[in-house]
Amino acid sequence: MLFTLGGPAFSAEIDPFDDIDRVGGHEVWTGIDVFQRAWFSYAGVTVAPWGDTHTDGWRLRATAGAGHYSFLVGGGSTGDRQIDHEKATGELLAGYQTQLDALTIKVFAGWAMLARRQRGASTEPRMDQGVKIAAELWFDWSETNFASLDVAYADTRSAFDARLRVGQRVESNVTAGVEAIFNRLDVTDEAPSAPSTEAIALGTARGDVFVRYDWFGGEASLSGGIAFDATASPHGEPTRPTDISGYGAAVLLFQF
Repeated sequence: MLFTLGGPAFSAEIDPFDDIDRVGGHEVWTGIDVFQRAWFSYAGVTVAPWGDTHTDGWRLRATAGAGHYSFLVGGGSTGDRQIDHEKATGELLAGYQTQLDALTIKVFAGWAMLARRQRGASTEPRMDQGVKIAAELWFDWSETNFASLDVAYADTRSAFDARLRVGQRVESNVTAGVEAIFNRLDVTDEAPSAPSTEAIALGTARGDVFVRYDWFGGEASLSGGIAFDATASPHGEPTRPTDISGYGAAVLLFQF
């Protein structure tokens, strides 16, 4: 599977069902996403400078991650060719969180960095930097059911990430549900020998189920499902058949 940038942006969550037990101005998390042809590990911290993580107020967030991804480009008479890349990411964001009845809203803006290097190449790593904006919404439509929507865009290779999650608390400490995730990244410069209509943008769509266990000051979650990987031309037309494979992720989070 090609690539994922959504991990760090969407890892830290606030569960309004447990606000009474979740007290503190800091949130730290780490996780890993694994695809057929990619993996990505990450860690981050969110700080509420003048309050705690489940009340209205300003937020500061920093994340970092590293991993590997590959994709296929058309090779003409020689067939498809696999391009392998290593990558590292970093983000520094500032934002605000507010509660409107059953809806929790978080908005962030800041700076994102993406370093990439083709495996086996003698060239120096390529560094892209740019502005990033993100919004995270959480809505409780009952005492045990919720939905969340996270979206983010960064100038670093026109990266776009979105996640929709619907869940239900099935036990006092267990939440389960389904989610859909979409990631897109411009990789035009990563396949210089490919035809101009090939390997312009990579997109991944994921559908999976998740289960999360929480305790005082922390939570652990696992998810798994199917990922669809596509390469598109500048106008959005697919340039090769969509790859389908399994996908899995794990996240560990602490609040203090």
